Amino acid sequence: MITTLLVLFLLRAVSPISLEVTPRMQHAPVAGTGRIRILVTIPKNDQNRVGCVEVDGPVYRSSCFEIDGQRHAYRQEWVYVDLPSGAYRAVAVLRQANGKQIQVKTDFCIIGDDNTGC
Repeated sequence: MITTLLVLFLLRAVSPISLEVTPRMQHAPVAGTGRIRILVTIPKNDQNRVGCVEVDGPVYRSSCFEIDGQRHAYRQEWVYVDLPSGAYRAVAVLRQANGKQIQVKTDFCIIGDDNTGC
C-alpha cells in the first residue's frame, strides 16, 4: 500500500503538465450560469514551448501562451464566468520543441435551475 502511494506520488511529481478544475460539479445560481477556476501547472523543462487551455461544452473558450521552459516553471489560473448549464470538458495541451504534444483532460458539469445540464 505504501509503495503504491509512493509510486503514484512520484508519477504526479514528474508529470509534464497538470490541470485542476474547481468545482467539478455545481448548481447554477438563479441566473442559470456557473463559474469555474482552471489551474495549469507546467514544471521547468527546456523543451516546453507553448501551452493551451480549452473549455468545450455549450460554449467554447480557449487560450494559448508561450513558455520559456528553460528559465522557469509555469503556473497560470483562469476563471471562466457566465458559463451556461451543461457538460463540459477542459483540456490542457503542452507543445514541446521536440514536436511532442502532451494533453490532459477533465470533465465538469454545471447543473441548471431545472436540474438539467449533465
